[in-house]
Amino acid sequence: MTAVIFDFNGTMFFDSDKHEQAWRRYLEQELGKRISRQTYQREVHGKDNADIVRYFWGAQVSAEEISRRSEEKESLYRELCLADKAAFHLAGGLPEFLDALQEQQTPVAIATTAELANVRFYFEHFGLGRWFQPGRVVYQDGSFPGKPNPAIYRRAAAALDKRPEECLVFEDSGAGITAARQAGCGAIACVAPADSSRCLAAFPFLKASIPDFRQRDFLLSLLQAPALTAAD
Repeated sequence: MTAVIFDFNGTMFFDSDKHEQAWRRYLEQELGKRISRQTYQREVHGKDNADIVRYFWGAQVSAEEISRRSEEKESLYRELCLADKAAFHLAGGLPEFLDALQEQQTPVAIATTAELANVRFYFEHFGLGRWFQPGRVVYQDGSFPGKPNPAIYRRAAAALDKRPEECLVFEDSGAGITAARQAGCGAIACVAPADSSRCLAAFPFLKASIPDFRQRDFLLSLLQAPALTAAD
């Protein structure tokens, strides 16, 4: 592998609980609806906002309503992030891992279903410009389908001037792992702080399942892993 692509939410920043809280509050406020854990995992986790809004408000919802509802939910999410100062930081070991990649001149990109307002929020508060060029951050702008469609990872690889099979991907969601696999990415590792064995059981082709980025030398060794094949 000669490049690394990171998912952001739940991978670089452990905020899955904030997204879940925001969606649950928003759905209860707007629809009076409480959703099950199974519905959340199947229809919300790892998906982009347009698909989520269409699922709950109907397939014929307008682009304007999708945009409005997305921003209302994301505004609530950002408030929750800022209110929880103890958890408002990058994943453990990630700055050091990014520094190591930078030192060995390994190009990096982000492939996120987040929208532009959130990307700007992350760059402002986490100093992502230290490691990531804005042109190498692929975010959801409505021009491509969301995960598990592979388009986002193909775009991220192209932004790095690499083929997908040259890229190591770090992901946390089933939709994202599926997207990276279907894009033909060469190696995929799952970031699962709560239960790292869960990913390996569900996706046996993964090169690793890790709780965070503290094992820097091991993570760097994944760049030498043999690329996935159709048989894996």
